Amino acid sequence: MAEGLNLQPKTVGGRLFLDLSDQGLTSIPEEVFDITDLEFLIVSKNMLTSIPEGICRLRKLHHLEVEDNILTSLPRVIGSLRHLTNLLIDGNQLTELPQCVCSLPNLEVLTTNNNKLSSLPPSLEKLQKLKKLYISDNQFTELPQALCFLYNLEQLSVGNNPIKSLPDDVARLAKLNTLCISGCQFDEFPRQVLQLKALEELWAGGCKFDFVPDEVGNLPNMWLLSLECNFLKTLPSTMAHMNNLLVVHLLNNKFDAFPEVLCELPAMEKLDISNNNITKLPTALHQAGKLNDLDVSGNPLTYPPQDVREQGTGAIMAFLKQEAEKDEPMYETLIRWRERAGPAASLAVLERCLRDLDLHQLADHLIRTATVR
Repeated sequence: MAEGLNLQPKTVGGRLFLDLSDQGLTSIPEEVFDITDLEFLIVSKNMLTSIPEGICRLRKLHHLEVEDNILTSLPRVIGSLRHLTNLLIDGNQLTELPQCVCSLPNLEVLTTNNNKLSSLPPSLEKLQKLKKLYISDNQFTELPQALCFLYNLEQLSVGNNPIKSLPDDVARLAKLNTLCISGCQFDEFPRQVLQLKALEELWAGGCKFDFVPDEVGNLPNMWLLSLECNFLKTLPSTMAHMNNLLVVHLLNNKFDAFPEVLCELPAMEKLDISNNNITKLPTALHQAGKLNDLDVSGNPLTYPPQDVREQGTGAIMAFLKQEAEKDEPMYETLIRWRERAGPAASLAVLERCLRDLDLHQLADHLIRTATVR
């Protein structure tokens, strides 16, 4: 036992709480297991190689946190902790999870990030109260079917594993609102994700996608979409339907032109599209009126001017709005011309001429305005 170690638990929210993290421990002191009313035990950031079987005496334990140690296994008696709701064992040397973990009837949170796991226990689906499962940074090549029957699962993180596909039955996770697949090895965007109608956050960076399917626009609850470090050059126009999208990460992709659909996201507050090949921001971006955090650094931008960009998001948005208002008389003139000329002034012909002159933004605005009228 480390010299001067304080084993006196605290009462937090009416529960006994003992924090022994970062104490240089090589083992958990036996005296800890005499505190039989203990409900929260944290022994993270030590040098533990095992958890003593004496832990079974902590029958009231709700929360066990043993992160960032050097555990190679868990004791079978873990399964006797019937009140355990949170088991956090990230950052160890575990190669497998014992079957006894699936005997924890009240387990709601299981985090095993940054271990050496390549499989999960076959009876995983017994954990019907599980809400959060984090298994990122391990050695999984596939996800077990049993995972798809955790019907109360709300958060799933499987990033940075050599996973090439998701099981089709992942669509059964009707309550899943957060999914991290960043750093997996998919050949293309996994279409199973598009069936997760409750999804609110999708973290899919570093997967080497070169396109996003149109169906992503059918995820109405999405508020965060993270697609950084892929090979994207365009975004689907259906993203305009994502009225709740607040945060968009598109840094380190292959965009040569700013995706115009982003101008149509009414709720967007944060956009990171840094480190692409964009030379110009469209004036229509000012229509994203809630955008207050815009990162366009690392692009070869020539418009807006550098002095405007250096002043930050507010100045950029004000500049784009001012420029759009300057062009408004031209839009109105074109509309009046079309109305006066009648059938001879084909909108298709005018649009083609404008695009031949590289006036794509004017053509887009004209089409939108004419459609509304």
